[in-house]
Amino acid sequence: MFESPEENFCTRSELSYLFSKEISIKNKDLSKLGVIGMISGKQKEKFFKINKQIIDDTEDLTIKKGVILHPSTRPLRRSLEYSTSPYIPGVTGNGNGVREILKEAKISEDKTLLELDKNEMSRLITSIILRQTKDNRQENVLGNLYTLKFFNVKEDIREISVLINACANLGHADMAVAYCLENEKAKSLAIEIYTKYNQELISGLKIAEKVEKINGNGFVIFNIKDKIKDEIFNTVCSLLISSPSYEEGTILVGMGYNQDKLKVSIRIAGRGKRNLKEILERTILTFRDLNPETTAKVNGHTFEAECLVEKEKETAFIEALKKNLEVEIIKV
Repeated sequence: MFESPEENFCTRSELSYLFSKEISIKNKDLSKLGVIGMISGKQKEKFFKINKQIIDDTEDLTIKKGVILHPSTRPLRRSLEYSTSPYIPGVTGNGNGVREILKEAKISEDKTLLELDKNEMSRLITSIILRQTKDNRQENVLGNLYTLKFFNVKEDIREISVLINACANLGHADMAVAYCLENEKAKSLAIEIYTKYNQELISGLKIAEKVEKINGNGFVIFNIKDKIKDEIFNTVCSLLISSPSYEEGTILVGMGYNQDKLKVSIRIAGRGKRNLKEILERTILTFRDLNPETTAKVNGHTFEAECLVEKEKETAFIEALKKNLEVEIIKV
């Protein structure tokens, strides 16, 4: 028995692995899939007994402290240019910015994160944090680097996870499954999908940064409309909150068109204490008073929530949202 309910927490991939292991001990080689889900699904690097059990089952797993860029197994010029978590202003999606930060840190572009010595890692950390000081989010930069053998090659677990999610998000769930089973043919196709996904994310972030915004007291609202694909919309909104452009506690509301609907995604920068789902639910109630025919419904939880609203009601919904956000700021 575990000592507390918390220690029973595990992701769906971990549960799937534990179930398969109960069926046959020969399935122990699938523990790597449980670890991939575990690392990608954790907001904080805190492991309980059930998590540690799966880690102990996993061969060729290595853990190293450092900058949580991924992939840690590829040249830094690539890891930095495609870094979206953490998002590094002036570096993410900027080849010149990548060369500048590496020159500043006195590190070769061809070195991988895993190859850095302590002094090089320290200089890189300093250079990244200097670009993030506006809202002082150093906790988004430092952490553990996890690698394991996948397709008989040492790979970064976070990159594997993002690749799997990219396949699923772009409608290739079958490819994600085949990749997880280490099918060689699926590997090359999955990498193509992943590369395209990364390029679209970087493009989406640049569009979201430039789009006109409604800036209020403690909140920002922006509408991407149909300028980025619906499949990456929520990911772009989630990544934006790690940008130093937004102070700790700022509520960020992204909007985009989904056929005849306005898709609304609400997030909070850093460690906010507001319940975002409740804010959106109150907004829908206010909006419904004047638009009783609306079919809007909220999904999500405390730290992120979404809803779909009739596109033709965009202006009315934004007004209702602004009023509720202003009331929320006053309450806090």
